[in-house]
Amino acid sequence: MIYDSKVGVLYGDDGRFIKTVSCPLALHPDQLQIVNGAERFCCACNKSIFNIDNMSDIEVKKMVKEDEKICVFATPNAKNITILEKYGVIDCNTNNYKVIQTLRSLESMALAQKNGFLILIKDVGIPHTFGDNKFEIYKKKETGELWWACDYRTSLFDKALEDNIFKDKEIDDPRSYMEENWEIIKNWFYSRRDQPFPIAAYAIPKDLTVGTRVFLSDVIEEVKYVYWNQGNAKRILSIAATWNGQDFEIDQPARPSCVG
Repeated sequence: MIYDSKVGVLYGDDGRFIKTVSCPLALHPDQLQIVNGAERFCCACNKSIFNIDNMSDIEVKKMVKEDEKICVFATPNAKNITILEKYGVIDCNTNNYKVIQTLRSLESMALAQKNGFLILIKDVGIPHTFGDNKFEIYKKKETGELWWACDYRTSLFDKALEDNIFKDKEIDDPRSYMEENWEIIKNWFYSRRDQPFPIAAYAIPKDLTVGTRVFLSDVIEEVKYVYWNQGNAKRILSIAATWNGQDFEIDQPARPSCVG
């Protein structure tokens, strides 16, 4: 099997899609409760996660066919999986700065917000002109709650009905009420299974003070690392930064000298 970590997709050795393997809550295998050698338990989703380290293409395909929503995980010791790593330069957190987690799904952003984190959302890559799915994202002004729609026929009015906000109060203009209480974070955009999700976010602890040095283990922005005297560069995947109260001021990586 082949796992593309850039898009979180598992393929068979024949190149055919098997399933998306990307936790919506951005959890790692070592954060799961160990049940036995072949199974771990996710307390957030209240379900079992299965180890495919020693499984073949045929076994995994059969498992997914029987349950399309099954969750699996693999480790670097997987004997039948080739992991395609992201291309770029990885820095080390040699100063043991606080690590800032990067969230690459709406579900993980919503969970982090509910758990008290501030969510700093940023665009990823080039916007898609079409895709498998589409989204529109809103944030509640008072609480920071995230809500999104995946259908043009769905609106904040549906969210208001779901939350029963009209049940105990008289609201003359529901649309005005919703506009006063919600702000749009991102208008309709597409996502594609063969590309990374078009937005990502940093999960920022609410007690993070201005001037704090941190380590971004999964950088969202395009930060280049120059390695050739004619301008060629690789992308920085992780690096130190400083929190200024609104955003992270990312360290400028040192430019190595090269002649040739």
